[in-house]
Amino acid sequence: MLKNKTILFISTIFLLSSFAEANIQVFPTRINLSPLEKTATISLRLRSNKPETFRISTMFYEMAKDGSVRQRPDLAKSQESASKYLSYSPKRVELQPNVEQVVRIRVRNITPLKEEVRTHLYFRPTDKVSKEPLKRNLSGKSAFELKAQVAVAIPVIIMPKITKKDYELSKFKLFAEEGSLKFKTVLTKTSKGFLYGDFKVYRHNGKKKELVGQAKGVSSYINERIVSYPIASLEDQKLTKAKYTLEFNEYSHGKPEKGHLKTLSLDYQ
Repeated sequence: MLKNKTILFISTIFLLSSFAEANIQVFPTRINLSPLEKTATISLRLRSNKPETFRISTMFYEMAKDGSVRQRPDLAKSQESASKYLSYSPKRVELQPNVEQVVRIRVRNITPLKEEVRTHLYFRPTDKVSKEPLKRNLSGKSAFELKAQVAVAIPVIIMPKITKKDYELSKFKLFAEEGSLKFKTVLTKTSKGFLYGDFKVYRHNGKKKELVGQAKGVSSYINERIVSYPIASLEDQKLTKAKYTLEFNEYSHGKPEKGHLKTLSLDYQ
């Protein structure tokens, strides 16, 4: 009998590079602004035992077809960028351990906007750390430890008009890889705007519907994106002959309970 366990995958907003270490909590992890909601706040909390200073700026990320993103500061003034429509404060924060810090955001002069624009609010640590690894003694054995800098990028979307998005799902596939059960599909945008929502995979046995796993907070900024995530451990869920259903609930325009739900089926043999 299969155990009723699933992996809940949440799209990460933490971008790792190799400078200094930090453990930071951020809420919310996505900001939607519109003529009806012109302001927002982001709450930051540092989970470490020493203060950390962050510089705040905007950063434009370009998405590839496989969903990976890369920084494109040269596109900060592109038509798709929201940077010129945003103001935020402060521009620099010194976070104390376990003390909340709030960053305020507001839109300005968005009357000319006809389509959605986007950027990321980018939090970058300012502390300089030696490139040399730390040498530590662990249980009598020497070891080298590299510290990593954690930069945080929060997507900010400006919607001149709040509407439901239309899209299509195709090429649904389930497969096992590296000890996990994964799904893969093609998410195609068929209306203007950027897609955002949750994926769920179900197994059907007669009238019984069992949740296999889910991936929450998935974004697409391009017309067609290949989406693939692990949704369960193979120790808990194995591929069996059955009907599987992939659901995507698109709710970039509002709350999940008011989302635009579509499904795609697969008969696994």
